[in-house]
Amino acid sequence: MLSPKVVILDQEEEERASIRYHLEMEGYRIKCLKGGCGAVGHVLEENPDLIITDVLLPEIDGIELCKQLRNYTDIPIIIVSAKSDTEDKVIGLNAGSDDYIAKPFNPIELVARVNAHIRRSNLMRQKHHQLCQQIKHGDLVIDLSSQLVNINDELVILSAREFKLLTQLARFPGRIFRMDELYEHVWGTKTFVDTGTVMVHISNLRKKLHQKNPTFPYIVTVRGAGYKFNENV
Repeated sequence: MLSPKVVILDQEEEERASIRYHLEMEGYRIKCLKGGCGAVGHVLEENPDLIITDVLLPEIDGIELCKQLRNYTDIPIIIVSAKSDTEDKVIGLNAGSDDYIAKPFNPIELVARVNAHIRRSNLMRQKHHQLCQQIKHGDLVIDLSSQLVNINDELVILSAREFKLLTQLARFPGRIFRMDELYEHVWGTKTFVDTGTVMVHISNLRKKLHQKNPTFPYIVTVRGAGYKFNENV
């Protein structure tokens, strides 16, 4: 697994070299850019895990760089600058940076802040990934990766087809699905001849959900139309 990549934009070669040295000692991959015309595109092409930029850059300053980058990415950005007034820090943070460090600074402190932002960013990505792998409606949680269903933290044992039925309905609460639509999704064929097959599986699914929460009807029958997941969860 590749170590995190940090892009550094700083006109001062000595400053840039110092930052690079300390971050490489920490195990980071480093890419140094000069800024200037096309800086935003060059940064995005590198797809870094974190960006460190000075305010004073050729053609486009670090503040404007932050503003433009925030139109495309939420990658953590740290501004390093000789401007140390509170007003300058506020401007930098309002432009979209996640941190602002005034020069001269202790490189060890910068490394610590980089570590903290990378760690926080990774945690947020993990949480986002987990949320994308789950469907939640009230006390009902459907985990798509493990194909497990819980109600009030109690496991609901479902067959593969019952899980598919529940997932399809729960993805679109309130939408009415005809029986032939559910049959096609769960059984994988458009040849629909038996309404009883779907009805039996829906009935079994309802019973299992009811056992864990007898007070709430998750699946609603729409007479003459089909079934829907109760949008009033």
